[in-house]
Amino acid sequence: MQKLCKKCGSLCIEKLREGKHYAEYRCSNLTCNAFNDFVPKPDNFKNKRKSNLKLKKHIPEHLQNMCEICLRKTDLIKQLNLWMEVHHVIEVQYEGDDNSDNLRYVCSQCHQLIHSHRKVMSHYESLINYDK
Repeated sequence: MQKLCKKCGSLCIEKLREGKHYAEYRCSNLTCNAFNDFVPKPDNFKNKRKSNLKLKKHIPEHLQNMCEICLRKTDLIKQLNLWMEVHHVIEVQYEGDDNSDNLRYVCSQCHQLIHSHRKVMSHYESLINYDK
């Protein structure tokens, strides 16, 4: 679900957090960064975490100690109250599989950022000519 900032009108991103709420909507504009709303935990939240552990075995061992996007080490990620997740480069719904070539090990913050950018960029899909 896309939300616009109530303060400046920029697109909001989901920022994961610990506690009662799964995440919060924050303005993506760094000068604004206003809180806009809470995101409730999805019903299948615990199931996703368990399947994530099964997918981790497909990640090469030398890549399991840091986020592949922001390059923060897992110790720092834990200190920031974030966690590591396995991301499908080609989503499962588009026939992406669970092999190591299609999986990336990223922190929860970068994972949310990847998916929020996918939502924004998918609006331009019809303008891309893949035949060139």
